[in-house]
Amino acid sequence: MTNDINTKELAPVKARITKADKYAQELVIKTDDDQKKATIALSELNKIGDEVTRRKEEVTKPLNVALKSVRDLFKPLEAGHKEAIATIKTKLAQYHTAKLKAEAEAQAKITARLQKGTLKEETAARKLKEVAPVAKNIKTEEGAVQYRKVAVATITKEIKDLTDAQILAHAKAGYLKWDETAAKKAAIAVGKEGEVLAGVEVKIETQVANIR
Repeated sequence: MTNDINTKELAPVKARITKADKYAQELVIKTDDDQKKATIALSELNKIGDEVTRRKEEVTKPLNVALKSVRDLFKPLEAGHKEAIATIKTKLAQYHTAKLKAEAEAQAKITARLQKGTLKEETAARKLKEVAPVAKNIKTEEGAVQYRKVAVATITKEIKDLTDAQILAHAKAGYLKWDETAAKKAAIAVGKEGEVLAGVEVKIETQVANIR
């Protein structure tokens, strides 16, 4: 269907756009008549744009509806799958952490007795070897898991809670995103030309609005 539209139905539209583009490139406006002809051409181009949009939506709207339907169908499955994996991983990590803690406590007790002199060095060394090391890799016929230490960062403050110096430092380091759209909107709202906000300059320019 898409190929048919591209090669057949859109061919005349493409030809009209190509012709209009050539006209636009060669256009010279020196008289009021030239201005009128350019206005007519602009209106015609906007009508062509409407036609392009209409034909595009004839193809994309059904596809978007179908895509949304498929995503809605699989969303609960994907969510349940993700949740199950996260839950198992959390419990495995908790178990592994508990074993590491028990290992460290056992080793600490032996070392403490050695330092107090209630345990001979030979006995302490033997007992330390007897403490079962916590495995970092668990292998099965179906698969394996590997425990590893990973640094996890957590945001503990909102921007409003940071000092000006901290905000400036983050901005210079590139951690804060400069919202250009909001800054431009705020600058225009001032209602005058010039650098009305730091780093934002407003100029009043002539734009053309076509009514069709």
